[in-house]
Amino acid sequence: FDINLRIDAAFSYIGRGYSAIEQFSMFMNMHPFSQSTYDKYVKLLSVDVDNVTQNFIHESRHLVKAAYKENKNSEQEEVQNIAVSFDGSWPTRGHKSRHGIGCVIDVETGFAIDFDIMSKYCEMCTKVAAELGENSPEFEIWQEGHVGSCQNNHTGSSGAMETAVAEIIWKRSQEYGFRYTTMLSDGDSKTFSHLQNLNIYGQKYEIKKEECINHVGKR
Repeated sequence: FDINLRIDAAFSYIGRGYSAIEQFSMFMNMHPFSQSTYDKYVKLLSVDVDNVTQNFIHESRHLVKAAYKENKNSEQEEVQNIAVSFDGSWPTRGHKSRHGIGCVIDVETGFAIDFDIMSKYCEMCTKVAAELGENSPEFEIWQEGHVGSCQNNHTGSSGAMETAVAEIIWKRSQEYGFRYTTMLSDGDSKTFSHLQNLNIYGQKYEIKKEECINHVGKR
């Protein structure tokens, strides 16, 4: 039913899951739909959101390339050197979050052209581990087949997620026709230093750092 899908979408939007839907239904004197129905809708929403996001990012990259082609002052290369703003964010303060995101925005146009999400938690792993036993052979077999879709992709600290995301984004930038040779970011230099040490673009294209004027003003 459309109403069930919308409820699922609304609670996902505010970061709540099935237990919150059950509580809401109880106060509204309604019968909640089942956990299996919830899981089915989550998968449907995930596919739709991913498709919309990828289409948006693809269009943004196309517009950025077009903008640089129109700019006669920029070097016209197959892989374009551009200045980007990069920052990481977490849903909770104190850098103890299970999840973190990093995003790259083209300075010239203001379009977001890439992002990635790091997670120290996978709900499906937690659920199946409780059912089969975390140390059981059955769980180990299940986990082998789950690797490709597991949401847990980070083993370090939450604070290190920003650096990990930056490495992923910078390493794949040339696949999309860009080299992020100028990095606009806050005063924290850990991510910039990490990227420099990786020497992603070689000696010819050194990554330079520009500091955000808002962060400079706060010092």
